[in-house]
Amino acid sequence: MAELTQQEREKIYLEEKMKREAAGISSGALVLLNMLAIAGLAGIFYLSLKLEEKKPSAEDIRKSYDGLSPEDLEEYARSTSSVN
Repeated sequence: MAELTQQEREKIYLEEKMKREAAGISSGALVLLNMLAIAGLAGIFYLSLKLEEKKPSAEDIRKSYDGLSPEDLEEYARSTSSVN
């Protein structure tokens, strides 16, 4: 492989530098965007776990709705247990 002259090296360096600058986003910005994306995914995961914990029990429903019959409560319990 032939040796490059100093002028050829500078030309290649400047061409590569222009390509990187034309890309429009720096590595620091990419790191920041990746961290924001990871934090967003972690937040969504955390919220989904919190919502899962807050499923009402049959006792809570019974307290909230006095007019429900025991049959209605059993039907609700069956429908929610089949979802899990």
